[in-house]
Amino acid sequence: MAELRDVFRDAQAVVDAVSAAGATARPARPPTQAAIDATIATFTRTWRWRVQVPGTHPSGVTFEQLLTYLEGAGFDFLTETVQLRQAVGRALRGVFRGAPAIPTRSQMQGAAEAPLLEHLERRFEKGNGDVSMPRLQPSTLRAKARKGRAGYPIGVNTGALRAQFSRAATIVWL
Repeated sequence: MAELRDVFRDAQAVVDAVSAAGATARPARPPTQAAIDATIATFTRTWRWRVQVPGTHPSGVTFEQLLTYLEGAGFDFLTETVQLRQAVGRALRGVFRGAPAIPTRSQMQGAAEAPLLEHLERRFEKGNGDVSMPRLQPSTLRAKARKGRAGYPIGVNTGALRAQFSRAATIVWL
């Protein structure tokens, strides 16, 4: 019987030595690209965010108040669209292609901020088809022409909002 206990002790010593060395039974397999893509698709469908634009517009209102006013007038530069989700999803798939692990929500948020802001900023350009804006009133068109800004895109009068958006806008994840 003593011999059996000795064998068990020897086997336990080997197991303890391997465990102490940090060896694992088998290295984890990297995720498939399909699994990474599915995670990204879920993220872009379920994300919640808002844009923060610090500072005050030359008119005296904050940039965030100006964006709220424009939204109320039908010029919603920050609306979420399928095209926005697709653009950010494409960018995230590029970032995480071949990743050794499924990206975390925090990692995706960090990687999504720049393409999200870039897509939103393009909405200030003339002819961006991502969102439709109402036509300007004839009186507004005349006023813009008098100021030499007849060709400026809708929602861009002085250029201050777009410049501040470009320089300082951030995404706040909710």
